[in-house]
Amino acid sequence: MSVRWFAEPLWGLQQAQQRFEQAAADIARAGPARASATAPPSGGGNDLLGPTVRLLTAKHAFSANLATMRAADRCLGLLIDVFA
Repeated sequence: MSVRWFAEPLWGLQQAQQRFEQAAADIARAGPARASATAPPSGGGNDLLGPTVRLLTAKHAFSANLATMRAADRCLGLLIDVFA
């Protein structure tokens, strides 16, 4: 059993967490959004679309890496059961 089964998803979890934290900080720095029903969204300082997409992408990346780690753990458990 290769250690990479756990090292790769662990690295992915760490990367996703860093991206999540950075996106959350970007959202916090943007401050309250000034929304207007008549004004189209500008590319200005209160654009929350990009950081929100990055936040959700990081969340899904974290979930995918966690699922990979759980699957590797189950495989390792089955191998131990077979050889025990």
